[in-house]
Amino acid sequence: MSFGPSTTRKWSFALVVAAGATLFALETEAKKPKGPSPTPAPVATLEDFYGDTGKRFQAALSFYNREPISSTISPNISGYGIGVDDMFISWKESRLDEDTTVCAGECADLEVIATLAYEPAGFVEMTVTDKSPYDPVDNKNDCDGNGSYVDAVDDQDCNDNGVTDVVAKATSLAEVTGEIVVLDRIAPGSPVYRGRLPYTTLYDSAGSIFVQTSGTANPEVTVTYEDRNDGTGARCANALSPAQQGFLVARTTIVVAAGRVDFRAVSVHLASGSPGDDDGFADAGETVDLVPTLINKSGLDLDDIVVGLGSTDPKIECISVPIVAAGSVLNNAVFTTPAFRVKIAPAPTVQRTDVNESLRASFTLTLRSNKFDNLTRVTTFSLDLDLNVAGPPPINSPFIEDFEGAGLGKFTLMTLDAGKNSMQLSDGYRCQYNDPFGPNSNSLGNIDCFLGFSGDPAGGVNDWHIQQNNAANCNSGRAYTGVRSLRWGTCSIFATTPVRDTTRFKQIDAVVTIDPIHLPPSTLGPAELTFKHQVSFVDNRNITNLFHETADRGVVQIQLADSSGNPIGNWIKLTAFANAYEQQGTDNYSNCTFDPVDDGNDEDDYFDPTDPLRRLGPSSTCFPEFVYSRSGHTDWRLDFNPNNTGLVEGPGLQGNPAAGFRNPGTWVQPRFDLSEYAARSVRLRFLATSIELGTSQTWDEVFAVDNVVGDDGWFIDDVRVMEAVASPLTLLVDNASFSGLACPACTSGSAVLSASPVPPLSGPGQIVTLQASGSSVNACNDGTVQYQFWRDANLNGIVGDVGDTLLRDWTDGSTFVDAPQVTTRYGVRVRCSTATACQGANVLHVAVNCPSTGNAKAAFPQAIHVDKGSLLGPEPDPSVTVNWAASASADVLRGNLIALRASGGNYTGTVSACVANDLSGTGVLDGTNPGAGGATYFLVRPTTAPFCNQTPGYTANHPREAAGRDAEIAADANACP
Repeated sequence: MSFGPSTTRKWSFALVVAAGATLFALETEAKKPKGPSPTPAPVATLEDFYGDTGKRFQAALSFYNREPISSTISPNISGYGIGVDDMFISWKESRLDEDTTVCAGECADLEVIATLAYEPAGFVEMTVTDKSPYDPVDNKNDCDGNGSYVDAVDDQDCNDNGVTDVVAKATSLAEVTGEIVVLDRIAPGSPVYRGRLPYTTLYDSAGSIFVQTSGTANPEVTVTYEDRNDGTGARCANALSPAQQGFLVARTTIVVAAGRVDFRAVSVHLASGSPGDDDGFADAGETVDLVPTLINKSGLDLDDIVVGLGSTDPKIECISVPIVAAGSVLNNAVFTTPAFRVKIAPAPTVQRTDVNESLRASFTLTLRSNKFDNLTRVTTFSLDLDLNVAGPPPINSPFIEDFEGAGLGKFTLMTLDAGKNSMQLSDGYRCQYNDPFGPNSNSLGNIDCFLGFSGDPAGGVNDWHIQQNNAANCNSGRAYTGVRSLRWGTCSIFATTPVRDTTRFKQIDAVVTIDPIHLPPSTLGPAELTFKHQVSFVDNRNITNLFHETADRGVVQIQLADSSGNPIGNWIKLTAFANAYEQQGTDNYSNCTFDPVDDGNDEDDYFDPTDPLRRLGPSSTCFPEFVYSRSGHTDWRLDFNPNNTGLVEGPGLQGNPAAGFRNPGTWVQPRFDLSEYAARSVRLRFLATSIELGTSQTWDEVFAVDNVVGDDGWFIDDVRVMEAVASPLTLLVDNASFSGLACPACTSGSAVLSASPVPPLSGPGQIVTLQASGSSVNACNDGTVQYQFWRDANLNGIVGDVGDTLLRDWTDGSTFVDAPQVTTRYGVRVRCSTATACQGANVLHVAVNCPSTGNAKAAFPQAIHVDKGSLLGPEPDPSVTVNWAASASADVLRGNLIALRASGGNYTGTVSACVANDLSGTGVLDGTNPGAGGATYFLVRPTTAPFCNQTPGYTANHPREAAGRDAEIAADANACP
């Protein structure tokens, strides 16, 4: 093939190969995948990298064929291989022409980067370039970010430092309300503004942006700047939609090490000295101690564990102990933290009117250690408020369902997709990023983006059923106990064995308990939900770009019920503390994914509704939520192996071999703590939802081969709540409103600074870790201790005054690593993040042994200027300013230049005065008149040297400089000491 010159050629091709048990989609251009379906075809772009004279292009097309092997089937049988027919290649030629459009205005520019930090705290740095930052009507900033420009704080200098500034807003998925960031103009008249904001993984507190890892994805910080004036008085026209015009958005990824520690339960106790009834429920006005129980699943032994508890719930007045140290924990160990102290808001903020009212307080838990800085999963929990339990102790009556009886046993079908088989009827049921009418959707214009299929019955199709060895189940029984289990899935109507087990597309199917389960009060200990299951949904075993993500998703949910079994409130997702959800639902495709609406949110709910680029929001199964997709093992061809547990820790459990066809798979047991729902009656459901692939109805239609393990479905057996009680407990509204303990104010801080290794250091450039974790403030409501590290360059013991060097600004990172070349005095300041005036400071002297001595002199590192002090006074005016650009610590002396020339360059006897000794600043004023015919010289030396074998000197270290200058000056009685 050849093409004419002066063109940009594109060669596009598409091929989907199904072989063995894997679906492969060829994708040769890095771009957002269009979906696992065979259409639309992937496209490869080949640019003419030889320039306009290039006429030849090359590309390679490969096929991967995986034959059955002995580890997956026995005996080893050769397969058909690969057949290719009707392969086509097409291309399009295009040319890039210069855009000659003349634009009247000029939009601003926004750049954002994150500083690289080997610790859980760093900075997001942002730069705005804007020649006209304020609009003609509101010629100032919205400094407090409330949407109004008439507040007293609104002006062109939001931080009141005398420098013109602009403001931007930083947000993250963990802090959607965000932080207002002030960017100072870098120089008078410049269009460039810069600012930075610390990020933290520990606590959501004012002054820093809170970020949390979600699965394998590192957190992102989004910065938004509003360009209200493009120079013509109009908003920047950077988008077609008027609602998005003027908003400049930039993102940066925060790289933090993450580890897994799972939440198990939390206990509630009345705080010592607080009024209250200590009945296991947090009541209005009480001050309570919350003690979480956690499990270390990081695979590592952990030290220096710090745990944070936060809440933005208005039902929480304050958390006066929001950060605790949990010490060291072995891998797989269960541990409790020291107590967090929480003040519940008084009435009327917390004032239950009915026992069936949904009145709960929500919290977020964070953790860092010496091995990682963040949890791999966002950890939240909630507590019932304002209740009492009355009546005699309940009678234990375990809830057990093994599906060996009639029908679905204690469960019944709940077909959430019934009657939703059109675009309009499915509105609300999609994941936010798959809304076909959404502004930033993957699925814009997808006409198949609805639940079910046009030919479905009015009651919908629900694939939850009893799995047993009969023709309806393709003669494939599977059970942990007995011969029956609960399954979501189906099989091909042409199959008589499990070789074509599969799942259906475009579904939201559930099974729910018929009667409520009554849970015991907290005084009888926590209740647990357990069951045995094995689940296998399509993931990267079948579609390679589904890395740690899944197309279909399963979750377990709970809903409160009244004494008659009627539902109360929304369905709430449960998270196991053993064999928990393993992967996240994917957000990669234009193919639609679906989520229930009875969990309190729908496709129009976003984490940040004001973000013009919003695409993620709250859900039960959509990204970034974790779900069940690969737990245990479903491959009927494999012998039982206790280690074959999928993506969970196990152990693997053997089912009943007598249940049916060859092998019942490998089962695992999730465990869910139900202490958050103590004394309540609850409903339980298992929910599965699946992706859309056009008009295809099952994965089996797409794969069209036997034994694709990834679409076998979800098998459940032996569901238990052994602590359940026989009847609902009598709950009463707790009408008391207690005064509790006052939320204490921060009045003082104590800074403690240590070094490791203990000084002196063995030589220059040795690593030293400065640790300030022993510092404290007397109180810090809803905040955390922050640290600011300095070099006490002027050696006066005052941290952060003029002449000191800032090493790292305020963050919640208590360590700082340095490699000093010389003996250095460090300083640290500590403060409460929510009461920034409440501070303490301390210094630490770190000595550095010098391996050699020398007579090298350290020169002052900046250019020195001598300028007139003022041009406004009457002449003759002898006043001059000896100055330099950046603040520094220095000695300045004045000498007689005429005498120096007469002495042949010997400084002894020529020094007139020490103008400044240990000066910290950018210069000094000198008004001495040298007299008629006189002349003056000035010399400056640093007060410290950058290397240990140097001493400060009045030198330029120029090769032509005469030796001995400093000794001659030192011999003069007028020299600086």
